[in-house]
Amino acid sequence: RVWPGGNGGWYNFNGVIDEPTVYDRALTATEISRIVTAHESGKTPYPLTDNGSDVDADGLTDFQEDRLGTNPANPDTDGDGVSDNDEVRGVSFGGKTWYSDPLDFDLDSNNDGIGDGQERDKDKNGTLDDTDGDGIPDLYAADNDGDGVPDRKDLSPFRSVSSVTFNNTTPLQLTLANLTANTPTFLDFQLRPQDAKHLTYAFHVLDWPLDSAGQIQDVDNKTYADIAAAAGRVADVNEAWGDVKLVPMLEIRIDGTNDNLPSQAELTPFGITVRNLDAAGTKKSVLVPLNVVQDEKTGMRVAFRARMRYQPTGTWTTPHAVRLAWVVQALTDSPCDPKAENAAAQGCAADGYIHNSTNPIHVYYDDFLLTGMTVHEDRGASMAVIYEDPAVDTNKKDDYAILALANGLDATFLNGRDADNNNVRDIDLNEIVRRFDRTQNGAVSTVQRWSVPNVLRVEKQDYPLYDQALAMTAITETARILDETFTGSWQADNGIMPYLLFASEQRSRTASLDGGVTQSSYNLTIDFSPGGTPIEEVTYTHVKGQPYCSAAGSTPAWDTCRTEVFWEELERRYDNR
Repeated sequence: RVWPGGNGGWYNFNGVIDEPTVYDRALTATEISRIVTAHESGKTPYPLTDNGSDVDADGLTDFQEDRLGTNPANPDTDGDGVSDNDEVRGVSFGGKTWYSDPLDFDLDSNNDGIGDGQERDKDKNGTLDDTDGDGIPDLYAADNDGDGVPDRKDLSPFRSVSSVTFNNTTPLQLTLANLTANTPTFLDFQLRPQDAKHLTYAFHVLDWPLDSAGQIQDVDNKTYADIAAAAGRVADVNEAWGDVKLVPMLEIRIDGTNDNLPSQAELTPFGITVRNLDAAGTKKSVLVPLNVVQDEKTGMRVAFRARMRYQPTGTWTTPHAVRLAWVVQALTDSPCDPKAENAAAQGCAADGYIHNSTNPIHVYYDDFLLTGMTVHEDRGASMAVIYEDPAVDTNKKDDYAILALANGLDATFLNGRDADNNNVRDIDLNEIVRRFDRTQNGAVSTVQRWSVPNVLRVEKQDYPLYDQALAMTAITETARILDETFTGSWQADNGIMPYLLFASEQRSRTASLDGGVTQSSYNLTIDFSPGGTPIEEVTYTHVKGQPYCSAAGSTPAWDTCRTEVFWEELERRYDNR
């Protein structure tokens, strides 16, 4: 029994404390509390004086770590790949000593989205990394490669192509090598105009005055805001300014019969358009929309980003020439004959004009720097929707079974556990179906089912693309399951909140500007078999839970539950437990 002082009363230890420590003086209340706390957490109560003991051999004594708050039994308390000793004592670089936080359990001392272990000494040469050579180590820099894009927004934070500037005369000459034929491939570009002020030009709206002569006419004085209103869309603030818009695009010119492109139908969802530059169709111009990358911390525009889709069918016969283009789009009014037979089909109004057609009226090319690039082969995805079957669930307002499963998946499915080291994950989506779908797991033991109540359904679908898996699950599968499975239960009790667990696997091969890329002047090659060794396929796993609610009525109109509503429900369920 220990009396820690204050109003705590006597404290009873449960069990036996091995190897008791004998002190040569009376202990203070704080010291006794520390011993009690250490016992409760399973730690050894470390000495009150520094006797030089260093249990974890990290260079800091147990006494020092006890007072610093680090774990004397773990050389890397916060698990960031950097020892407690190095973080506390610091490392000399560029005539300065640099320190990091040994208790930053976010694993990211400078909050740039990259773990300390990845930024400190990536090449393991014993020296702090400084990618851009500016004298500030990457671990403390907000922009490792110095390309103007902060690390947390940078597709390739450890490399940019800043040695050359690409433009209309000398475009980026891109080659992708050793891709898998007939496998959808996505290329994400990130770039900055050489003059960063041009980032602010994107989607800027100007006004073409009333004009009823020439090729470009405006007779109704309508603006983009009017077009938005007619389409039932809320207009951007600047769309009321006029009828001419500056639109940044990535132009990719392809020369050769093997263009490695999918059909236009597959490109349209990405806003990508293709036009032939010659009658034979061997020369093409591809326009890819550019989106603005904004740093939410500063509100500044930092880059443009575009996604291009390819469908490789063979070798890259010639490099693809990539340019930054500014397309000037205008709402134009074109004269027409309202009495013509096809007037209505043309959209010809009674005043003799086809109003507000969106047309490009000019294209400018701009100098740019390549700040990031990733390429991934999408080798398909699988998605499972898991839920407690109301047909056998005796308590439809307690999600114990599905939450217990989620906890187990965290340690297995998400962590890629391979207990027998046979290079096969213990738990994949097929195994989740086998073990936990109540209609298929008759031969599965309670132990294999982790003692999770046998009330779950697991509905798994396979998709050729990960984006398709996300879209189909969100738009089709979720609505179907809610409507078909939970409508009857909801009509009996409007208070139920079906909780769906989404588990996914995404299979892909990936290369980026940070690795696997060779550059020679304006030519850039991304090789999926560098040095003759193919890049391996990687499976990414993800689990997300979502409760669904509906307002009272005759039939449910399902939507995701508002956060505060679900928190109130959790409080109702578990407040007294």
